[in-house]
Amino acid sequence: MKGIKEKCLAQPPAFIHLLQLAIIFFSMILVEPKLSRLLSKCKHIVLIVALVLFATPIFSQAQQDDLLLIVESELKREMAEFSKLKQPPYYLAYRVHDTHSAYVSSSFGSLVGSDSDRSRILMTDIKVGDYSFDSSHPISNFEDFDSFDMHRGSAAQLPMDNKPEAIKLLLWQQTQNSYRQALNVYKALKNLPQTENKPISDFSKETAAVYVAPPLPDLKNVFNSEDWKERIKKFSAPFLKHPDIIDAVASLEANTERKYFISSEGARIVQNRTFAYLTIQGSIRAEDGDIIPLHQSYFAIIWE
Repeated sequence: MKGIKEKCLAQPPAFIHLLQLAIIFFSMILVEPKLSRLLSKCKHIVLIVALVLFATPIFSQAQQDDLLLIVESELKREMAEFSKLKQPPYYLAYRVHDTHSAYVSSSFGSLVGSDSDRSRILMTDIKVGDYSFDSSHPISNFEDFDSFDMHRGSAAQLPMDNKPEAIKLLLWQQTQNSYRQALNVYKALKNLPQTENKPISDFSKETAAVYVAPPLPDLKNVFNSEDWKERIKKFSAPFLKHPDIIDAVASLEANTERKYFISSEGARIVQNRTFAYLTIQGSIRAEDGDIIPLHQSYFAIIWE
């Protein structure tokens, strides 16, 4: 019973609400004989309602995230095409970090910096061979690999908008490059003498995890840049009243990040991360001429 409770608490809020509705619904069946007899004649309808209640969170989360569906679709297509090769990869995974950040800073009551940035970084991981021995196998003597490209992963910038053609083209390019590199390394590794008496598998096969966090709000909707420009100037303005202070800066960084992990084993994980970091710092010149700095910082994971 304890394990079931923990699994339920780990579900998204939408799932919990639907589960509560389902419990109320079936409780009514038990206490109302007339309702029970009526529903006994409509078993198929009851089954459909139950399926909809429990399946809604999974499907609604997928429908709300276009990038997840695009990347997952291309991964399946890549693995299907690779299966036609003589030496296909046995594992392919994509990581995407979709980050949006904003920054404002002031000095002595005046705005000195304001910027925002958006990036989508793709990282590709591909393995040739099998779980016991693959292209990620540790190398004891790098001198044997002077003529091989040892780059075992690559990062690239994905388009900001969710146009499938543009994203899939870049995924294909990165996957092909990573595959060629992994294949070259694997062939070279196979030609080396194996010295391990009890070799350890290069990769372990685990049960695929599936978790999709609700979409993040747009940073512009939770971080009012113009409002914070005025606030950050007020934070550094009081330093003007003290002539001994020679340097004073107040800055704020706000960040939202949505991390994706999709693998050919069936893993499908999307997690969110948000934070805000406020720093106030100042410096004075001591009587002996030394500069003495002092700073105070505040960090929050969830904005209020």
